[in-house]
Parts: sequence; structure tokens; C-alpha cells
Amino acid sequence: MKKPDSDEKNSFEQSSFVFIFQTILICFYGLIFTFFLSSLFVTPISVFSKIIIWVIQIIPLLAFSFGVHAKHVRSMIWLSFISLVYCMQAVLSVLEEKRGILDISEVFFSSGLFLSLILYIAKRQRTLK
Repeated sequence: MKKPDSDEKNSFEQSSFVFIFQTILICFYGLIFTFFLSSLFVTPISVFSKIIIWVIQIIPLLAFSFGVHAKHVRSMIWLSFISLVYCMQAVLSVLEEKRGILDISEVFFSSGLFLSLILYIAKRQRTLK
């Protein structure tokens, strides 16, 4: 069997990096959009209060958005910790009696963000060695 040469290996590495980074961005913006929709459906409060709730939910995510887009590993490490907090909160909201599709999508996006960040960080560390 023929061994893959370095060009084939590098192209595979690059394509896997691109796929993981695209997954990070999809989960990142999906989580922001899920928070937007869930704050819209809070029923008995005013529109201004809904906007404030949404802003409070997304400020920790937006703090790391520039680092994610610039592919800084340290920002991605910190964002993985933050996404775990979101994942724990989402799991708790799913376990309530009144769970909805937004709660389930929040679990999906937050756990997907965490897993894709960890995969990206691990692959990046292996390529630097």
C-alpha cells in the first residue's frame, strides 16, 4: 500500500482545520441566534427588557468573537470554558417541565461549540509540535 506523501497529508490537515473552524462559527452564531429567539419569547416583559436579557446572555460570547475569527488559540481555550457554562445552563433548562425546541437547540449549539473548540485546539497543538 502506498504511503501518503506530505502534500496529501497537509491538504487533509488543512481541510480538517477548515471543517472544524466552520463548525465553530456555525455553533457560535447559532448559539447567539438561539439566545435571541429565546429572549424574544419571554412573554410578560417589555421589548427593552428582552433586549437587555439578550445582551447580557451574549456579552461573554462577543468578548471572544474577535479572537475566534483571528484563530487565536488562547481565546478559543477561554471560549471553551465559557461554552461549558452555557452547556450546563442549557441542560438544566432542558430538564425542566416546560422544555422547548429552543432549549434543545441551545444544548446542541453549546455542546457543539465546546467539542469543536476542543478538537481545533488539540489539532492546532499537534501541528505546532
